[in-house]
Amino acid sequence: MTPYKVLIVDDSSLVRSILTKLFAKDDSFIVVGEARNGLEAIEMIVSKRPDLVTMDIEMPVMDGLTALKQIMHDCPVPVIMVSSYTDEGSEYALESLDSGASDFYFKDLLLQPTDEGLHEENFLLRCKVAMKQKYKPISDQLFKIQEQNHQLILESFSHLVKIEEDLAIVHEELRGTLRGQRGLILKLCRANGKYICMFGEGELLSLFGMPSSQLAGKDTVELFSQELARYQSAFYNQAWNGEKLISYEMQWKGLYLLTHLRPVFRDGEVMSILMVSFDISPQRQMEQRVVFLRDNDALTKLPNRSSLVRWLDETIHQTQSLLTIASIDLDHFKVVNDVFGRNVGDRILQIIARRIENCGLYEKHFYTARIGGDEFVCAYTSSSEKSSRLLAEAIFQSLIKPISLDDQQLPMRISMGLFSGEASGYGAYELLANAENAMYVARKQGGHQMKFWEPSLNEQIKRRVQIELQLKKAIERQELRLVYQPQYDCLNGNVIGFESLIRWRNPLLGDVSPVEFIPIAEESDCIIEIGEWVLQQACRFGKQLHAETDSPLKIAVNLSSKQFADVHLCATVKHILNDTGMNPNLLELEITESMAMDAQTTIATMRGLKDIGVKLAMDDFGTGYSSLRWIKEFPLDCLKIDRSFIMDICSNVYNHSIVKTIAALTESLQLQTIAEGVENEDTAKILNGFGCTIHQGFHYSRPIEEHDVSNTFRILTRSVGD
Repeated sequence: MTPYKVLIVDDSSLVRSILTKLFAKDDSFIVVGEARNGLEAIEMIVSKRPDLVTMDIEMPVMDGLTALKQIMHDCPVPVIMVSSYTDEGSEYALESLDSGASDFYFKDLLLQPTDEGLHEENFLLRCKVAMKQKYKPISDQLFKIQEQNHQLILESFSHLVKIEEDLAIVHEELRGTLRGQRGLILKLCRANGKYICMFGEGELLSLFGMPSSQLAGKDTVELFSQELARYQSAFYNQAWNGEKLISYEMQWKGLYLLTHLRPVFRDGEVMSILMVSFDISPQRQMEQRVVFLRDNDALTKLPNRSSLVRWLDETIHQTQSLLTIASIDLDHFKVVNDVFGRNVGDRILQIIARRIENCGLYEKHFYTARIGGDEFVCAYTSSSEKSSRLLAEAIFQSLIKPISLDDQQLPMRISMGLFSGEASGYGAYELLANAENAMYVARKQGGHQMKFWEPSLNEQIKRRVQIELQLKKAIERQELRLVYQPQYDCLNGNVIGFESLIRWRNPLLGDVSPVEFIPIAEESDCIIEIGEWVLQQACRFGKQLHAETDSPLKIAVNLSSKQFADVHLCATVKHILNDTGMNPNLLELEITESMAMDAQTTIATMRGLKDIGVKLAMDDFGTGYSSLRWIKEFPLDCLKIDRSFIMDICSNVYNHSIVKTIAALTESLQLQTIAEGVENEDTAKILNGFGCTIHQGFHYSRPIEEHDVSNTFRILTRSVGD
């Protein structure tokens, strides 16, 4: 069973987190998005297509009740309202239910969990009940109300027609009612096999330019058209034969009309037929829009994923040609939204959609869909691999052209993955997954390129998924460990500290390189938990090492970009130092140049860490884009020169000059310099000549296990210093 897609709407990040974890406990649900207010919720409903929405009442920008009413009007979906400030019998709760909410729940019950988890089970059960109750669009509710009104009108009118003396009063009341309902009423009788109009009333007749005074005596062919009269004749015959109420829909003069027929009896015999029609065009247009949004993207008007899958299924079974599926992703599109605003982002998506469609104007079988925020897919058939590749290259070249918006040239970077081959024997989802896997690899290799699918790519994706799944339990299973590489001061002949490096050995995957699993941890948000574990273990060991060696050896710990951006970083570091008893002056936290791009935020975070007493180092220096102005402003203690410059310094004149310049820079800034990747004596001598005397690399020691650090420290200090 496909899980219900849930959108969580609450201005509290804590409540959103609690609800997300709650839904994660039940396989019947999957959270597809979170919104902080009603306005964001309305936008996300269009893009995420949730099956269920949980929404707070009290929120900034747009409150829950206002958003609920708009959702019920524009894009109906089951909504459960939650609130901490009102209970289920309150005025707000009742107004929520009257406005179309499926249920109302007192939020505080979820914030105060019981030992048995009864409140959580009750909440999930009510969510399932809301989903199992088929949602009936507002248009249907209006239709029922109108139909009831229509029947009341007919009952009253047919009764009063028999009373001649009250006819004038009835006419006047009827005119007012019909004006309010945008309708018309005709009285028909049958003569010589034809149905003749005896009189007519209603606003629609005026709208159609048909004065009531000119209707009497005309048959239905003259009133309507031959085709429409023929369509209605069967219904007229049913009414004339005594069927008490007949209803049908018809289109007349561009409007959708709901028509009711009722025979008028006198002494048990049908004397005439009353025909009442009402304009239901707004309801039908709403229903058509709901159907459109079910199968299409509201912003670009392109088909959505479900429509694409149907097209692929049909094409796979109907064609013997080569099928190509291109999965397209806009690189760094989130940055565009953040910098230029959502309006500019939406315009870019619309332009991209039109560019893709234009590439297929002359293709017989070409289908374009938007399947996600900045993800598109186009699929087409070709007679040969050459023609398929040529069209793919044309699409790619069309999409990477800069977009001109408001006198700005916005460069476009596209990652594009393609499946191209015989489609028989495959399913739509499998082919689409192949193209998406190729796109994912293109993006991971730096983006802005095309990548064709091949079977080995699926193995890469499979391994990545395995790593992500296993990594989530690595700490709990005690699969992670730290090793330590010494940092040696050639000037004094002493080891001054150790850099902690993480290692992972998994029973299923074996030894997994940090180069492979750290980026995956960054993407899956495991990195925060892993980073805190590393910091805790390194500080614990640093305290132990100081006691064993009676030397002030520093311990260096690498911070991830997400750790450094975490607003709780300073508090976490302070807590771990207090917990382990580690001297703050012996802890050195390393960040990279790329993490310091937002200079103002970087300086604020660094100062917070310096206030705790820890040292700060910039790792991999020389590979990023740091401004020298900001390097001077950063409260750093150390620069670490990247190993890519050090390893061939003896033979590469370019790297030789870079390292010499960096060494001079750090000396002028009165910063400590550490050269990474020192693997031989010749490299060490050159670095010493530059005044860079603190080294780290295989020339001194490989990373060593924790239990060997103390002994290695003594041996290394004695042997290298001699």
